[in-house]
Amino acid sequence: MRGVKVAPGSPPIDVAEGTLFASRNELCDSGVHGVRMQGIWTSEGRVIGIVLNGGYEDDIDLGDVIVYTGDGGRDPNTGKQIEDQGFTSGNRGLVVAKALNTPIRVTRGWKCKSDQAPAKGFRYDGLYDVGAYEYVQGSEGYFVWRFTLLKHSSPSDEDTSETGQPEDFGAEDFSIFLEDDAAINQGERRTDLRNQSSELLVEKGTVWPDSEQIMTLLLSDKEGMNPKQPNLDESVHVFQTIHLEGTGIGVFRLQIPQGLDHSQEGAVLLLHWKQIADADDGTFPSFEVRFFQTDGTQCAAELSENYGYQGTQVLVFDQIPVVCEVVTSGEWQIDFDRVFTCSVISDVESGDSNSVFRFEDYTDSGKIIRVASDKKLVSDGEYEIGGKFQLRAYGKFVRTQYSWLNAPVNVSLLELLESYDSGFVGERVLPRGTILVEVRSPGRNWSLNLEDL
Repeated sequence: MRGVKVAPGSPPIDVAEGTLFASRNELCDSGVHGVRMQGIWTSEGRVIGIVLNGGYEDDIDLGDVIVYTGDGGRDPNTGKQIEDQGFTSGNRGLVVAKALNTPIRVTRGWKCKSDQAPAKGFRYDGLYDVGAYEYVQGSEGYFVWRFTLLKHSSPSDEDTSETGQPEDFGAEDFSIFLEDDAAINQGERRTDLRNQSSELLVEKGTVWPDSEQIMTLLLSDKEGMNPKQPNLDESVHVFQTIHLEGTGIGVFRLQIPQGLDHSQEGAVLLLHWKQIADADDGTFPSFEVRFFQTDGTQCAAELSENYGYQGTQVLVFDQIPVVCEVVTSGEWQIDFDRVFTCSVISDVESGDSNSVFRFEDYTDSGKIIRVASDKKLVSDGEYEIGGKFQLRAYGKFVRTQYSWLNAPVNVSLLELLESYDSGFVGERVLPRGTILVEVRSPGRNWSLNLEDL
């Protein structure tokens, strides 16, 4: 079988599922697995197949569902994990297989720690889909790539070329997967990456669900729940809080459903953040959060603050971001959440940081909103100078004489107030159609009062 080009996603020629092989050499000579020693067989950046043979402590084998640990980071003599796994060609290839919905071949060896393992030798067990993946801290303390494989039930209905990829597939469709992830390759980083990069519909953190949870969740995912392109009802149902934390600069992959919370083409989210002061002098560094699309284009939505505290603001995306970049020198925490998890607005509200409130539904009549703010926030008995004060409304606005910005999604922004003064008192009208009220108030105490027109 040497020299024969193998199409990704194809079964081996003239080898039936369940065929046994006495050795790795025999397995390789048959063309089922094209490399004699490596557990992941890649060809031109694509994974053809894997061999399960008891290599990693975190592997789970339930037959039709397999939790498979990627490659890298092990001591060749002891087999123990001694460092974080990188974005190697094998791990990268499995991510690409998930992106392209291309199944891979799975072979089990006699050393596999599972009831599914053969008594001796190696057994070809058919094609599996890469149903999910994540980058989490494993049982030995190091970060590993973890892939969930699902038994492939039937051949793909897609038209494929001779190389096994869809005819309309282009290099730009998966170029992002072929680039090294700087955040992942920095072995010393230990951020809590609970960001659904696994695409499982559950928040896991660094704790992996038990076998029953795995089976329940993954079978539901296999039956058609696709978080990449859900309808509005599905997106409201499946989105879980994304939590990130760390110290200093970091780049993190995101999985945000399209059409989330009153958006059609993009997404609307809440961003919660907290900066932690330097232990020595109590100061806060500047803090920026930026978002990028698959082609590297920066999204308009971002956070930029110089008055360290915790706060909440609205993010409106016209195109779904896939990467979040944090630029700071200090310690921080951020959460992305559904926009309607914010508090329902009352007639009187006050605070000392950025805040977001919602109405139960789009307002069917106008409201008067009266606002007062200062420019000083008391901290440790000393006054700190704050930034500009802004008041915004989001909703479905129809009166064009207002100065509002049409976003390409189904929520529009109305800039109500903006002040740099040391103190501010004013009022505006919240027009019919308002559903969110946002106060941006870095370093200021503020209050607002609502009245009917």
